[in-house]
Amino acid sequence: MSSHTEAVNYTIHAAAVPVLKVSILLLLAALTTRPVTSSGAAAPARRRLGTVLAVDVGLIVSVAFVAYYAALEPAVGAFAAALFGAEWLAARGLLAAAGGRRRVAVAVGVAGIAATQVAMVAGHHVWEGASQAIVAGPAAAMVAAPLCMQLDVAVAAGWLPRVAAVLAGGV
Repeated sequence: MSSHTEAVNYTIHAAAVPVLKVSILLLLAALTTRPVTSSGAAAPARRRLGTVLAVDVGLIVSVAFVAYYAALEPAVGAFAAALFGAEWLAARGLLAAAGGRRRVAVAVGVAGIAATQVAMVAGHHVWEGASQAIVAGPAAAMVAAPLCMQLDVAVAAGWLPRVAAVLAGGV
């Protein structure tokens, strides 16, 4: 978080990180699931729900991140589970809204990734005067980045007093 001290850069990241994660999950869902529709006819509600909730690579990656964060600290793991679950469902909802048109879902996912990266690079370069964490330490950034900013926002807002205590070393 030391590279997110300027208010504008912090705000850019607070907004961009969830969009980036949903965009990546949408892209993974579009590339690793069966098409949502069948023969042009509306699928029964149970089948549509099953399609939205079908396992894809994004879900597997999300579960792996949640397990990692939970192993570090159970309170952080619980927050990560709620957050990654909501983001995965948002991505699957976007895929379903695209009506199974993979090209549309891929285009939306790629556009979301590109837009957030441009915004975050600008935030670091223009307002922070420092490179992104992924440039400074790619391995550490890949492990921490999916949760770090959102966790910081939640702690700063006072939503997670137990997690704040753990991070402060008080528990």
